[in-house]
Amino acid sequence: MKILDTNQISQKIKRMAIEIYERHSEESQIFLAGVNNNGLQLANLLLKEIESLSPLKASICQIKLNPAKPTESDIIIDLPSAKLKSKVVILVDDVANTGRTIFFACKPFMNIIVKKLK
Repeated sequence: MKILDTNQISQKIKRMAIEIYERHSEESQIFLAGVNNNGLQLANLLLKEIESLSPLKASICQIKLNPAKPTESDIIIDLPSAKLKSKVVILVDDVANTGRTIFFACKPFMNIIVKKLK
């Protein structure tokens, strides 16, 4: 059973990009932090939409973690924490069931002290 077709998916991604821009248009830069591979793929799609519709400077980073056994030492962000300090970070994941993966993906940002985490 198909939930959304290609056009509907594109429309949803465009709407999310518009909302990101609307909420963060005053920022000099934001980071889209894709969780694991699918979150990173969605973050890249959002980045393309943001770039096509706004002057907002957005960058990508990836958060790698094992949702089955997340330990703080095993959660890796592929950017130096200094680049994220005092910046807006938007966590991007491909699914939200229990919230467990997003919860663990937020943990490293407690030590970085970002401006906003969405």
